[in-house]
Amino acid sequence: MRNVLVYIEPHPIRNYYEEFYDVGLLLCQAMLQLDQSAGYNFRYLSNDAIVDRIITEAPSLSYLSLRFTSQENQLLENFYGQWNLKTIHEWLSLVKGEGPLCDFYVSVLERVHKEYPFDAVLLWSDNGAVRKFCLDNDIAILHAEYGPTRAPFHQTIYLDPDGTNGAAAVLKAPLPELTPEITVPRETWVTRHGKDWNDEKKVGLIDVATTSNNNSMSRSSDSRPYLFIPLQLEDDLNTQLYSQFKTPEAFLRHVIPQALDIGLDVVVKGHPAAVGRTFNLIAQTKALNYARTLGERVTVMPHTATAFESINILAQAAAVATINSSVGFEALLLGKVTFLYGEAAFDVGGKLNFSERSLSIKNISSPNHEHLDSLTSFLCCHYLHPLESVTKGNALATVLDYIFETKNSRTDTLSFWKGWIERINYGYQWLAEKKIANQHLLGRNTGKLAGNRYIFEGGARTMSVSNDNIHISATNSGERIFATAKNSVNSFFGYLESLTSATEKDITYLQIAGWAVDRAGARPPIQILFCHHDDVISLHRTLTIRRDVAETLSQKIAPRCGFTFHVDKKYSQDAKNCRLIFISSTNEAHIMPLSEGCVHFETAVNTVKTAERLE
Repeated sequence: MRNVLVYIEPHPIRNYYEEFYDVGLLLCQAMLQLDQSAGYNFRYLSNDAIVDRIITEAPSLSYLSLRFTSQENQLLENFYGQWNLKTIHEWLSLVKGEGPLCDFYVSVLERVHKEYPFDAVLLWSDNGAVRKFCLDNDIAILHAEYGPTRAPFHQTIYLDPDGTNGAAAVLKAPLPELTPEITVPRETWVTRHGKDWNDEKKVGLIDVATTSNNNSMSRSSDSRPYLFIPLQLEDDLNTQLYSQFKTPEAFLRHVIPQALDIGLDVVVKGHPAAVGRTFNLIAQTKALNYARTLGERVTVMPHTATAFESINILAQAAAVATINSSVGFEALLLGKVTFLYGEAAFDVGGKLNFSERSLSIKNISSPNHEHLDSLTSFLCCHYLHPLESVTKGNALATVLDYIFETKNSRTDTLSFWKGWIERINYGYQWLAEKKIANQHLLGRNTGKLAGNRYIFEGGARTMSVSNDNIHISATNSGERIFATAKNSVNSFFGYLESLTSATEKDITYLQIAGWAVDRAGARPPIQILFCHHDDVISLHRTLTIRRDVAETLSQKIAPRCGFTFHVDKKYSQDAKNCRLIFISSTNEAHIMPLSEGCVHFETAVNTVKTAERLE
């Protein structure tokens, strides 16, 4: 059993002790449903304001709290001050692991570790004191942050061992050498999901640009292409630590003239949260006032524009320019070109960064689609976890397990990220059909199906198909788990020779017989699954010697490539809803209906005819 400390940022930020309450509660609730059952205990540490609120609103978390001592609280109160350049600088120093604030929080962690010897720290965003303490004491660390997709896009969370934003380990991933489980055109990730607030009767995200009647703003010329610029908060870590532009005005002064020079109009959108934060409101007002002085080719969107209206403007833009806002990634999913002027966790490979380059029409008209599709597929499938897979599923446990297994590994190696891809792929839920895939993917991912004893020794097995994969889910030791194999129509050849009645000890069965070998090496399947609807009824092996097959094919193949097994006679009455799944040693799978004929040949006609004959 491993002990995890959930570190909910206690430092007063933006004139507020409870800035991290919501995300801290989210992490605690995610850990609570993993507590003990997934091999983890946890406690959480924060200031009194956050702890008091948590135990009031979530009683089940009350006994897990850790607090500051009286003396520590006195020092903590001294850190409270008006949110200005001075206090922001102190906060940035803490994030970077420098100065007296860092030393204080390290001393708190040293004291807490003596009382509760934790093996890992889970925290939201970055904190230099936590990073320093963990590094000095050989303790694992895992950073959490909302992914660069916000409602009405898929809501996601990413979990990273090195940090968030520009400090994330994912930026070291050798993307050209990695092969995501699935690579699809980037717009695919918002095609199925993304109705207006998930109402299936309304317009989807992918259709917004052509179907939404947007009257939230007027432009002098609707015919000219435009650059869309979403502003960011001046005090945001993304702006201050991972960009050369420390104010939104400085960013606009750099980008807008370039856009105008190459013939683009400009549409600027303020950050919605700036309105409620005085420091940021002042900075944003200066930036927007500058934009308004540049003439009719620069439009400032009203702050009352809704998220859906903003997406409509985004979807019709020629390109998007941002320091490192999540809007840049959302633009990619809508098929847009994105120019970044800072480091972002979604810019693996750094090809989106234009800090040292100038805008040009060529950059807009000739994007690298291959890179963008690979980038978004890697992130959406393996790195950006659907919110529910973290809060209610086992994405967090799977990532924690992997972090412990690779604790002494470097995060910039190919082996680290190959292992990550193999183990962590909760993003399939983005593309999953209806709710059935969620039921499978919300379990703990145990990797490949081939050779997976946890699945084959488990009970209550079910199956689902999404995209190019087959998922088999099972219950093992009280835990719901799943494993995946590649769904390949031509991975096997063979013949289902007979479906007959057989009697054994006065019980009549449906006997299924045939043979099969994989195309890659003429090897028999390692397992055959008999399924009815989405339930895996039974597992079978190839035990029948079929020398005739080898002689006919003139190939040297394993003699035991035949199968003969019995299932309940009742399934003959519903053969059209029965299937066989052949699993290869290379983790490829093929599904065929319960119909006499070639293993690789599927037709509804054969299925129906067989069903009629059996009935």
